[in-house]
This record gives sequence, structure tokens and C-alpha cells, in this order.
Amino acid sequence: MQKILFRQFFASFVLPPESQQIDRVLNAFANQYVEENPSIFLNIDSAHICSFALVLLNSDIHNPNQAFKMTKSEFIRNTRMASTLIPEEILNVC
Repeated sequence: MQKILFRQFFASFVLPPESQQIDRVLNAFANQYVEENPSIFLNIDSAHICSFALVLLNSDIHNPNQAFKMTKSEFIRNTRMASTLIPEEILNVC
């Protein structure tokens, strides 16, 4: 099976507007991602939190009404507060 990449996956459709629907999509993505890449995240929750953080970062970057954009250090700090299990090298790549 072809490995799923976050960017490829989310470029193929538009996320639904409701937060519960987004959460279900991200959970399904995290489950599949961990199954295909077991050495990257320690568990599905870490992959889910990281993918949700990336969606929030993307919204922050592309929202014209957002006056102050999140910095890389703020993104890492915020994501690290949600889960200390996400590898540091993954957060530094974002």
C-alpha cells in the first residue's frame, strides 16, 4: 500500500466545516498513518494531535483576519503542551 502523506491526503479534498467531522477525518488519518509508519509516532493519539496542530497552523497562516501569525516556537510550544510524545524532529520540520 502506498504511504499516505499529510499534504497529499489533505490536498485531495476540502475539510468539512464542523469540528466533530474534522476530528473524525483526522482520527482516521492518524490511524492509517501510524499503521503504515509505525516507527514515527509512539501511538495514534500523538499522530492525531500532530495532524490537528497542523490543521490549526494552516488555518492560522491562511486566515486573512488573523492579525498575529503563530511563530514556529509558539507552534512547537503549543503542540508540546498537548503531547510530549511527539518527536521533537517532527515538530521542527513543520
